[in-house]
Amino acid sequence: GPAAPSALAVDITKRPASYPNKNLLIQAGLTSIPLELWIDGHGRTVKLTENVSLRGENAKTDVELTKYNADVQIAPPPSDQVGTD
Repeated sequence: GPAAPSALAVDITKRPASYPNKNLLIQAGLTSIPLELWIDGHGRTVKLTENVSLRGENAKTDVELTKYNADVQIAPPPSDQVGTD
C-alpha cells in the first residue's frame, strides 16, 4: 500500500491568472490550499486529500486514483438520449 502522506500547500497567489476562481479565492481570504498526497511505489499519486477552512466553513475533498493503465470500455447512450444542439 501507499506510504504515509506527504503534506504540501498550493499557493494560490502564485498560480497563473487562468487558475479557476483565483481572484475570487484570494478576495475571500484563501491564499493557499493544503493538500496531502499518497504516492505508490511507482511514483504515482494514489490518493489526494484537500481540506480547506474559510470563514468558519470546512470543505474536505478526497480523491482516490486506481486502475492505472486499465482498459476502459465506454458504451454510447441510446440514440433517444442523444441531442444535437
